[in-house]
Amino acid sequence: MPALTTTKGPFFTLKPNLILHVGMDKTGTSSIQFALQESHNDLAKKHQVLVPRSGLWTDFSHHPFAFAALGMNGFTPADLEGLFRGLEKEIVAQAPKTVLISSECLFKLPTHPAITDFWARLQRIFAQIRVVIYVRRQDKWIESRYRHSVISGNELRIEKLSGQNYANYLTFIDLWGDLAGTANVTVRPYEAAQFPGGDIAADFEALIGLPAGALPKLRDAHHNATFPAKAVLLRAAFNHLDLPAGNYSHLNKLLLEVVPDSTPNARFVSPAAAALLVKRYEKSNADIARKYGGRPDGKLFHDPLPDAKAPWAAPKLTPDEMADFLSQLGQKSPGLLEAAALGLKILRMTDLPSSEAASGVWRLTQGLRTLGVIQEEAKQAAGAAVQKGKGSHAHGKIKRAAVIGYVKWRQLAFKVSSTFKMLRADTRPTGNQKSASTQSGPIADEPLGGAVLTAPASIKARGQRADERELLVHYGTPKTGSTSIQQTLFNHDQGLTNCAYVHGRLPNSSLMIGNSFQSAAAIATRSPGSESSEVEWRRSVARDMLTKALNRASAKSNRLVLSAEVIAALSKPELTKMRDWLAPYAQQIRFIGYIRDPVSSTRSIFQEQIKTQYPHGFTFDAYFSQPGGGYRIVERLDALFGRDAVTILPFDKSLFPGGDVVQHFLATAQISGNGLKSESVNESLSHLAVKALFCYRSLRERFEAQPQFESRKAFVASLRALDGPSFAVHGDVEQSLRANCQHWDDWAEKRLGRSLPYADSFKDYGIRSESDLMTFSPEELEKFASYAASYGITSISARSGSDDVAGALHVIRNHFVTVGQSVTKRVWRAATKG
Repeated sequence: MPALTTTKGPFFTLKPNLILHVGMDKTGTSSIQFALQESHNDLAKKHQVLVPRSGLWTDFSHHPFAFAALGMNGFTPADLEGLFRGLEKEIVAQAPKTVLISSECLFKLPTHPAITDFWARLQRIFAQIRVVIYVRRQDKWIESRYRHSVISGNELRIEKLSGQNYANYLTFIDLWGDLAGTANVTVRPYEAAQFPGGDIAADFEALIGLPAGALPKLRDAHHNATFPAKAVLLRAAFNHLDLPAGNYSHLNKLLLEVVPDSTPNARFVSPAAAALLVKRYEKSNADIARKYGGRPDGKLFHDPLPDAKAPWAAPKLTPDEMADFLSQLGQKSPGLLEAAALGLKILRMTDLPSSEAASGVWRLTQGLRTLGVIQEEAKQAAGAAVQKGKGSHAHGKIKRAAVIGYVKWRQLAFKVSSTFKMLRADTRPTGNQKSASTQSGPIADEPLGGAVLTAPASIKARGQRADERELLVHYGTPKTGSTSIQQTLFNHDQGLTNCAYVHGRLPNSSLMIGNSFQSAAAIATRSPGSESSEVEWRRSVARDMLTKALNRASAKSNRLVLSAEVIAALSKPELTKMRDWLAPYAQQIRFIGYIRDPVSSTRSIFQEQIKTQYPHGFTFDAYFSQPGGGYRIVERLDALFGRDAVTILPFDKSLFPGGDVVQHFLATAQISGNGLKSESVNESLSHLAVKALFCYRSLRERFEAQPQFESRKAFVASLRALDGPSFAVHGDVEQSLRANCQHWDDWAEKRLGRSLPYADSFKDYGIRSESDLMTFSPEELEKFASYAASYGITSISARSGSDDVAGALHVIRNHFVTVGQSVTKRVWRAATKG
């Protein structure tokens, strides 16, 4: 087949056809790709089918075509030219009738602008393009996809995968149909019962028109290992340690060796959730069957339907099992456990995304701690043997001592359950005791290590002059991008070049500042039922944290930056205490913050408040008609520090570079650093999620104390599965709110020289009253039912009311139980460790 050359490049007098196998993922693609490579030469010689070497990835897929088109994994769109040039050379050399390209990474390419150029290249080379797709029933695909995401280190939460329309295959298949023509797109179900002899290779060869036996049989082959549920849980715990990639690859191999599939029927997707998923996608799957599968009856999948009422328990990894698996990993790879121990040492617990993550890390910590104790005993025994001087037998003594240590650790493994209880025991000091560490021995310590508090140390005592320092305090009024600013400064702390960020091992210093300077009543509010001795202990811990944070930052730079939005809530006496405490650390203290219009501010603060409590004395009309004076903090700071020391900026996205408040803050504060880039943190919930959460707070759990921080954070994060429009109040409410906020505008005119920028226009929809917050449309209930079903709750229907929604959330809330002690104690002890 000679190649001709034109100004547009080579084309062929007899163009071959193309079979484009685009997945989906988790449908036996690795097995198919392996079979194609095993039969590469026979396919070319006997059947004139070319499986090109161009763009061949290490796993025998053609992922580089997708990578180059999408500009990912080290490839750029410029690489696409070379890939197609290589493909054309192979076609010229072999003159095939058919070319077969296989990559599941191509499945969603039609949603990307790159598809235009990619498809044009294919059309230039091939006479006809046929697209082949396998699909797996959604409940089974989500189960497999979740396990794979954990094992690959890029965990996708079950809640996200189960979200509305996340697994609507028809959306993507129709895009391929638009490109290639419906008749040229073939979809097959990924079900062994529908394969000839249960063999995916036999099904694929028949699908693309090859004779039986053209591909090797793969019925009993496993080219993409299925990891047992307990191996997935163990890998999930390791994923939070940020180990080098090589460690994770090694871990995966070991997991298949040390973790038996003792519970082959364990599933992360509950039967109730599976049944709901099947029902949700029933229509779209039927459309696929009729339109692309040649099945007029619309029956795409034949496997038995899940029983929504079948008993189910989420897979769990007990402390004893964790200890046993770690012992086996330690035998095979001691270095891997050492790397894990180091990873735990630098882990920030508040970075964990859920209570499940905290539970896994906690149990991993127990096992590694126990192993560390016994290893130390073995080391001491070996040292004693060397000291006795047994000549050439010393090495043998050391080796035997290590084995003894391992055996002793194995004997202690059964005690890990009781050790877990020890770790969770309350170690709060009583009376005037100020030490945050009252236990001895590594097993009794908290996961991140104990800490002994020390008295505040003066910077001057270290030979540094306080009058050389400047402290810039970001007092972020509520809902003005403070979290994103703090996360950016925290993540880039080591790269800051003209300042140092003051923090207590957390991006946000609000808890540290609040407990240091707020009244005892305010501190007690964060932990209802606290005794006065505990309140004073918290204050002592917080001030020690603050001292150490200031000392650490001062050692790096003479310009310090501190951020805590709790400052906006400090009274004048509390600000005075803070001023007196900070005075020795800097000659000049300046403040910077943003002020937001009262409409969007009130709406956002309301959303934030119900995450933790039902507002005291709440009525909707009162809350949304008489907002507080968010600018009062500026007046207090002006009075205490002088107006020239206080910068106040309008929260106006139209003035921010690219609408980014972080970049605006960095520029205004003149903060620079290496590789400094914005970290965007969006914590808002949808309109539906806010309504559901309000019902829960109103009718079930009114208040949650600080020790519930971790589990509450995970619970609220789960509500983001209820996606949709942002929370909105009706235009009439906004109008009334603006009319009652004239004092805000009067203050802004005097202090800023301009009115506050209102981001919202009056809406003809949204919440008018508290009754609206408790009322749900059928569409909202359908979406909420899907969310609830992912937790095994199937009682929500179109007839459900606010009490049903609140009851469902009450059950779901209990899924996110607090693991271990409160985040406050863990983080404080980690932060005050040094």
